[in-house]
Amino acid sequence: PDSGTVDPQVHLLRKKTEEVARRVAQHHKLPIPWLKFDQEVRELKEKDATKKTATVEELQQLAMKTAGIKSNEEFHVLLNYFSNRAVLLYRQMALKSEAEEVVLDVEWLIQKVEK
Repeated sequence: PDSGTVDPQVHLLRKKTEEVARRVAQHHKLPIPWLKFDQEVRELKEKDATKKTATVEELQQLAMKTAGIKSNEEFHVLLNYFSNRAVLLYRQMALKSEAEEVVLDVEWLIQKVEK
């Protein structure tokens, strides 16, 4: 298939994953400001379709602004939460780097790996 074409099954899987994530969030008392962070990340991707990754520093600034995140520990919990729900892909590295990248478009990464 053309690399610009997305399989409809991928869209269906993403939709179902988002529905489940929202239900889980409701049961786990997800802080409301975290939903604002989620919304801002999604809008960031929609505004710039070429933006597939962001630095940890960029997202930390966004989390501080939108979700009231104040500590590195809380920030990493937030990133891990959204990574576990396939909203983004983040793995904390043993060696800290300001340039650590977070994948914003998981579908894009899957397509890159499949090639």
